[in-house]
Amino acid sequence: MRLRCNPLFFKLIFLLLPALATGGADLAQHIRAEQADREDDERERHDEVDQLRDHLTNLELSRADLDGEAGHTLARRGGRREQRHEDAVIQRLEERSHHRSEIKRRREDDDILSIEHLLSGSECFSANDIMRGLDKLAGKATSLLAFDCEFWHVGATFLPREVGGYHLTRKGGSWTSTQFFVVLPPPPRQLNRVSSSYSTVTPATSIVLDILEETERSAPEFLNQDDSVKAYFADPKVKPHVKPTSWLKGFIEKMRGSTVIVKGDMDLKAIRSACLKYKLDYHPPMGIIDIAHSNPLFSKRCGTAKLEGAYHCIAKELDPALKKAFPVGKAHNPVSDAAMTIQIAAWLEKDVR
Repeated sequence: MRLRCNPLFFKLIFLLLPALATGGADLAQHIRAEQADREDDERERHDEVDQLRDHLTNLELSRADLDGEAGHTLARRGGRREQRHEDAVIQRLEERSHHRSEIKRRREDDDILSIEHLLSGSECFSANDIMRGLDKLAGKATSLLAFDCEFWHVGATFLPREVGGYHLTRKGGSWTSTQFFVVLPPPPRQLNRVSSSYSTVTPATSIVLDILEETERSAPEFLNQDDSVKAYFADPKVKPHVKPTSWLKGFIEKMRGSTVIVKGDMDLKAIRSACLKYKLDYHPPMGIIDIAHSNPLFSKRCGTAKLEGAYHCIAKELDPALKKAFPVGKAHNPVSDAAMTIQIAAWLEKDVR
């Protein structure tokens, strides 16, 4: 019989939070790094396979190391009692308490892409240097939509969870840019999990999500199916931005009149899958600029085709005006990822390679 969630266990978790913030959060760093590498590799592999199907030449396919997770999880032993489950998780945290904590170094105001900044309103660009870059990207369209998603996982299907980026419109001699960030609800009747590595949450919630993730690996009988989802939606950076799935209707309308800028096709596939699931009309964009088509270039030049690595590799060559217009903060924040994608797309449009 499956055990129900033990209140004592969660009491221990919250008693441990101060210790985690000063030392024990090395576990959070370890889990985030492991999960981020794993999903980045999955995205990169997905992009490369699509390119192979399109008969792109000179593609060097890098295989993702998806088997490493087993070496980092705690062994599960049948028949352990409740106290032993609690001790196993606590011991895992204490063993890492002597390491320097990444969480200690993080402050909410460290990230220039805080939610308050994201919702600062529209910005108008009329400088010639910015105009030329945006005009070239848009082509015949009068609207650009650069966006990125983090996902709900439904089997092999991805649905959008966080959607963020920039919607740019051209009127006369100027472009107007509006930032957006939206959180969509989880699919019903589905086991849902949320990882801190791919969530725009406060450091405190990030720690809780990491503890829940580790607990799921080592002592899953203490968790309900939606514990991480509840912690995620209670976060103050998430709560104000939750929208119903009907929000996608307006997003699709903007997309159908725009040239979209993305990395890989996972984000567009997730939007299309959501429309299918929620019975919404889907309309493809006017045009697509997919910087993942240049993965072989970045793999050769930078040693990686991952978004953040490629961005930093060519950072000195990026347009300073676009850097200022589209500031970059923490990776896997959808708005920050969209900002990197816009700048890289503009760089690729120039004959500077």
